[in-house]
Amino acid sequence: MRRFVVVGLLMFFQYAVWGAWVPVVSKHYMDPSPVGLGFGAAELGWLFALIPIASLFMPPIVGMIGDRFIPREKLLGMLHVLCAGTLFGASLQRSFGGMIFFMALHALCFCPTISLSNAVVFSELPREKFTFARIMGTLGWIFAGFVLTIWRGRQESPVMGDLFVLGAVFAVLMAVTCFVWRPSKRMEPAAPGAMQEAIRVMLGPQTRWLLVLVFLVSAQFEFFYMCTSSYLGAPTMDSLKQSLPASYWETAGTGMGVASSKVPFLMTMGQILEIPMLFAFPYLFKKLDIKLMLGLGMAAWAVQCALIAFVPSYFTSILAISLHGVWFALFAIAAFVYTDTISPSRIAASTQGMMSLVMLGLGRGVGSIWVSKVQAFFSTDVPVQVGFSGNTPVSKLVDWQGVFMIPLFITVLLLIPLCFMKIGPQRERPIIEP
Repeated sequence: MRRFVVVGLLMFFQYAVWGAWVPVVSKHYMDPSPVGLGFGAAELGWLFALIPIASLFMPPIVGMIGDRFIPREKLLGMLHVLCAGTLFGASLQRSFGGMIFFMALHALCFCPTISLSNAVVFSELPREKFTFARIMGTLGWIFAGFVLTIWRGRQESPVMGDLFVLGAVFAVLMAVTCFVWRPSKRMEPAAPGAMQEAIRVMLGPQTRWLLVLVFLVSAQFEFFYMCTSSYLGAPTMDSLKQSLPASYWETAGTGMGVASSKVPFLMTMGQILEIPMLFAFPYLFKKLDIKLMLGLGMAAWAVQCALIAFVPSYFTSILAISLHGVWFALFAIAAFVYTDTISPSRIAASTQGMMSLVMLGLGRGVGSIWVSKVQAFFSTDVPVQVGFSGNTPVSKLVDWQGVFMIPLFITVLLLIPLCFMKIGPQRERPIIEP
């Protein structure tokens, strides 16, 4: 029981660190001063590309270190101490140069902890109990959003950098948990050729097309992380008609006009639906072919984009955000778990690092720059800042419906070659119970 509690806490804090700032940081970056930093779409793209760029080389390197030299839980603790310092430093920055410096340092420290924490869980718990630990991670993400919402609701004016400070607090708690924990068993060190073996496994005939698909689809998922919180806070069409000449109405899409203090709570809707999806994941992973699971996840993402693009309303926006829990479980988590099923335990950290490299590095790295270009294309400058009742003034209008039509179109196209891809042989899978 003790190891279940400790592993649960590890995953809880791992995702609380991320959930404290990622869902709302795009709004923080782009809102005009003094409530935000006033960055443009190009600057937003580079800031979001930092973790993907770091994921190109850090997870495999740190995975190899965790496989061979330093106990994985201690390595996690060291990295999270550094994460806490970099997030606190980011909370004090007001310029793009200072922000990108500290967030680049944070990316180098944080991105390998994702695959490393997966490897820790897989080494400590039987694979059939993985979803229990992952549910705790989801709860951590939700908890962080609730804490930020409550905090902001009690402030008379916005507190700059509060999202990063909260992330730093959770990083410290994660580090303490890692340092005091004594794992129930010690994994045998990997052979010196662990990385080469991991590359052979991940580029083998069962997984090469999976990597191609993960890369292409992950690039589209970045629209959710970079655009959704700004879409929620953007002015509604009624507000635009009351405040701007008619010439601007045709170039701007409707937002939801949600107050900044409420955006963190609404962004947790995806994680709330993720919990029942994770409870269902064991049955689905046992019964469904991996291609079908990936296809269902992609279809859920396409529906999410379609709701925002074609029927934008407060209700459909909440429904769209909730679908995040569906596609994240059926696509992202399924890809990581499938990777573990085909990997020898001695190279588990290295193969998880390889999957992180493709999903969080190449895919989301290209996606970050791609999304910033799309958002800039659908943006229209306003000569002066325009205030809207109950929300942040804006100096730029974005056609959010046009933005979300792009990933919708691409994802639907990718569903076609998925039907013909060869991803792994059918195999007996364990019954995974949370």
